[in-house]
Amino acid sequence: MYSYLVPDDIQVTIEDGVVEEAIAAPFWAPVAPIWKFLVHTVVGILIFVIIGAAAVGIDLGVQSLEPLHVSTEIVVVLKLGAWAILATDIFLLFVFLFKTARRMVREL
Repeated sequence: MYSYLVPDDIQVTIEDGVVEEAIAAPFWAPVAPIWKFLVHTVVGILIFVIIGAAAVGIDLGVQSLEPLHVSTEIVVVLKLGAWAILATDIFLLFVFLFKTARRMVREL
């Protein structure tokens, strides 16, 4: 087995023991994991807001049904559905942020 001493700013691709290419890493490579984390966090929060807005919409719809004397069971089931959507959304947001942060730390 051979080992090669390569500067940190050079990326080397070795295939079948042959050096395929050696290029300098871009100047922004040290901050790339942080940038990726920030982008994933913003996108994840936007998705959270969209799904949360659906839960709020269901709740507002249920509130508009209450004065119409709709069956109590239907109102309760719809409210539970809205709460379930919101609770699942929050839980999955935290899972996503945790996994993304863990990936960023590994890439640093």
